[in-house]
Amino acid sequence: MSKPCDESAHFVLGNDRAELKIDNKTGFIRDIFSKETGLHHKTELSGIWPFGLRMGDGYAPDLLRVQIDASQACADQEMTYEIVSTHGGSALRMTYDNMLTTGGFASGIKLTVNIALDDDADYFLITANVENHGKYDITNIFSGWGGLVAGSSREKEHLAVPEWNMGTIYHNPATFFPDREVFGYPIYGSRGALTAGWLDLYSDEGGIGIGYVNKQQLMMYFVAQSCPRIPTKLGAPKEEGLAFNWQLLNLLHDKSTEMLATVGGVYPIRPGESFSTDAWILAPHTGDWHRMADIYRAEYEKAFAGDFTNWEDTNDEAKKIDLSVFRTVHVKEESPEGFRAVAPAVKELIDTSGVAPENLMVSLLVFWQEAPLYFPDHFPCGRANADQAIAEFRKTVSDIRAMGVQTVMLLTHLFYNHPKAVDYVPEAETDYDHANTSWNQIGNVACVEQTEWQDLWTNSYIPGFYSVDVSGLLLDQGPVAHLVCANPHHVHGSDTAKMLGSFSRGTDMQIKALREGFGDRGCFLWSECSGDIPTRNVDMWAASTGAADAKEPGTARTMDIVRYAFPYRLCSYAAFLENWTAANVNECLVKSYVAGGYFGFDIKTGWPRELDEAISQYLRIRKELRDKAAPGYPQGFKDTIGLAVGDDDLVVRVYAGQDGLTVVYYAREDVDTTIEVEMGLLGLPDRTDRFSVSLKKDEADYRIIGA
Repeated sequence: MSKPCDESAHFVLGNDRAELKIDNKTGFIRDIFSKETGLHHKTELSGIWPFGLRMGDGYAPDLLRVQIDASQACADQEMTYEIVSTHGGSALRMTYDNMLTTGGFASGIKLTVNIALDDDADYFLITANVENHGKYDITNIFSGWGGLVAGSSREKEHLAVPEWNMGTIYHNPATFFPDREVFGYPIYGSRGALTAGWLDLYSDEGGIGIGYVNKQQLMMYFVAQSCPRIPTKLGAPKEEGLAFNWQLLNLLHDKSTEMLATVGGVYPIRPGESFSTDAWILAPHTGDWHRMADIYRAEYEKAFAGDFTNWEDTNDEAKKIDLSVFRTVHVKEESPEGFRAVAPAVKELIDTSGVAPENLMVSLLVFWQEAPLYFPDHFPCGRANADQAIAEFRKTVSDIRAMGVQTVMLLTHLFYNHPKAVDYVPEAETDYDHANTSWNQIGNVACVEQTEWQDLWTNSYIPGFYSVDVSGLLLDQGPVAHLVCANPHHVHGSDTAKMLGSFSRGTDMQIKALREGFGDRGCFLWSECSGDIPTRNVDMWAASTGAADAKEPGTARTMDIVRYAFPYRLCSYAAFLENWTAANVNECLVKSYVAGGYFGFDIKTGWPRELDEAISQYLRIRKELRDKAAPGYPQGFKDTIGLAVGDDDLVVRVYAGQDGLTVVYYAREDVDTTIEVEMGLLGLPDRTDRFSVSLKKDEADYRIIGA
């Protein structure tokens, strides 16, 4: 049995809010402690902290294990450290000139770990630099791994996940992850994919969150497992708590080739190469997931300053949209009549709903034929002798605009590249030929960063979209990363970081090219799904599912998570939702989602007549809030911060602006209750505003409170 490190030899890196207890010989993090909550978030001598690595080759990527833990092998390796004062805080640097493997042999890895803590912060920023002087590839770099707790009881813990459905909360998460599960970012994982790079475990006692500020835009995984086995010795014990971390370079999981697309692979740091991580956020905090979202947002905005769409940059047309509708047209099957039916249907919808035309978005999903689609042949490009269809489309857009509708959109995809498409780009071929199981006719996936692929969009597709007078585009499957292109002859070459970041960079290049191509006219960009790396420069995100509520017992769909994390990002309600109810419409009002979702209500069928009253109420209140310049609505979404509500059947959300608050609410049942708002928690002068609310079921209202 291995002998643990000396339990008395440690130092503390901390301030008045949080501290780490660190072994002064090995650099092993023994304890993560919040002074504000009194919570110790890990078992002192267990786990792998702060980093672990794996080494191997193309045959066996896990030949050698190199990690910082409490074992004898770790105790035998040499580490030097220094703590220095910084402007407003302190920083620790630990250097390992030649790390030992778990078997006690020199690995050839030089590791430098930096941990920074500001004087007033409740979170640490941790980075690592690795130099590979060994004979094997580095095949995995991962952050601290081991059981974490957020209180005295596992049953009372919750895990907040900002994934593509706009957010899910796992109640008692230790019961959900008996086996290793991965959330891709921004790529598919066994549990789907993340909108943003963080997870948070919390209870009524406090929370512990991790995040990764992905400045290099790499495809990576976040991992979760309850009671994990920690490979520090033979017969490794299971730890109490939930382990969750991030890992780089290794994109393998049990469902790598069984999901919607091909993912998986190991993308190594080879002998003679080096790599630096971006900042890892480690946050022992008070409160719930909202605090972790605040921390992540602050660090994300620093990292991407000037390179994401904030409220001021958002397209002006997008800010006016209340209601989304669409119509699908297959040119070959429907001929010109497919277009001619659209404008009359739009007029009828305006007349029946009462929506102001300038607050209506009309999306036209135009395909050259019903099947096969063979992308990238997107209308109005991809066909010769299409003058009549294009002329009919232009007339349709003109007729819709004549009604006062300002926003008319087209649908496109950014990355499909079918060999049978007219506009197939062989130079962007990734050589993956696995079919997308949901839509296997649309094509292979292009290397979107490749010059020839970018040229197709810049020189053909973007001018084509511009020429038919649309306001912008729905980017179907916008941030969906199916694979890593490993073609060494492409622009990313064989450099691992460049390969792993190629999809995000290429997607962002296309988005910026669309903005530039539309020029002063402006280009409204709406992405299916949501992703703060590939689609950080669009105007609107959509959830990726038709289900408004999570179907897995013990989970809760909480679109508020992404809405709160990015309050300046316009969002539409769940994609492809069937059987809309008045409650769904009221959710859109209270949480400021565009009603109709992605793509919207079908113009041909509209919505059930029983929703007329709810939609009329939604449109009326949205207009009143806009006309009154209601403080913070919608860009200052604060979710439930500072709210105390006397009846759970009253759904309430608050918005904060510089000159006051807007409180919006609806009743799930008849209610007669009160709302209290602690204004000091929302960045305004510290006072409590209390008012009464009396509503019938499905009624909604609002209150504006001055500063």
